[in-house]
Amino acid sequence: MANKQADSRDKSVAIVTGFIDIDRNSWDRYPRSNDVYFDYFTRLAVLENPFYIFTEERFVERILEIRGGKETYIHTIDLRKDFKDMLERITKIQESSDYKIRLNDSLKNHPEYVIPEYTLVTNLKWHFVDLFVDKFQIKTDLISWIDFGYVRDRKTLGSLKRLVLDFDTRKIHYLVLKGIPASTNVEAAIFNNEDFVSGGAIVASPVMFKKLNNYANSSLSRLLSVNIVDDDQGILLDAYLNNSEDFELHDTDGKWFQLFKYAEHDQRFKKSALISAVLSIYLRGTNLVKKVKKMRYIS
Repeated sequence: MANKQADSRDKSVAIVTGFIDIDRNSWDRYPRSNDVYFDYFTRLAVLENPFYIFTEERFVERILEIRGGKETYIHTIDLRKDFKDMLERITKIQESSDYKIRLNDSLKNHPEYVIPEYTLVTNLKWHFVDLFVDKFQIKTDLISWIDFGYVRDRKTLGSLKRLVLDFDTRKIHYLVLKGIPASTNVEAAIFNNEDFVSGGAIVASPVMFKKLNNYANSSLSRLLSVNIVDDDQGILLDAYLNNSEDFELHDTDGKWFQLFKYAEHDQRFKKSALISAVLSIYLRGTNLVKKVKKMRYIS
């Protein structure tokens, strides 16, 4: 408990995200245009935290314009060229009869099971965080991977201008939709699309993100060796189950896109505490103090 308290303070946060055009606008299920993604990103980009972004060369100027001069670092890639071997391996597995026969019938047209580029991109999150830690020498207390399209409406972010979190730097932090029993069967979860981890936001220190990269790569290698691939959720689940002592889970009660609730809670609590303290001092000695103690600040 003493160690937990010693680590309890607001942490500076760097944000890592990325966008690659995988022709989602032409999908049969869950289509989405590039413009919709950039509309979502416009909401996320108001945050004043430093941003580290991987993308294609053709999107660099658009991203920088949206960021409006705020601290932003960009690394460009050619997905199909730079990750050609992995893309071919994923494709071969997804097209194999051995893989298809294990899928729940209702999932045979779901993107994570039939679109190799999508599966690959979702498995690059921790890779690029790890790369950016070294390339850009990220020194913040924490790093948060946040999906490019995470903020789909204004209320997701609220009035937040800078993401500050009171998360333990010695842990890897998942937002989970429900509890993860130690007995969870990863392969069954993958082939039945059972969601545990909300992979759109992951938080850890630079050191712990490097650990996550190692854990996730080990999980991916293990699954590939038995002819299984999945998007980020299956890999993150396996990484947790094999290394649970290094993780802290934050249960969102089945809700997606909840990262900013933690920041808003901390800031409102502190603002409320400050207002109460100032009012208490001002009103000390009057019969209004008892009433002030009952007040709650509502932003």
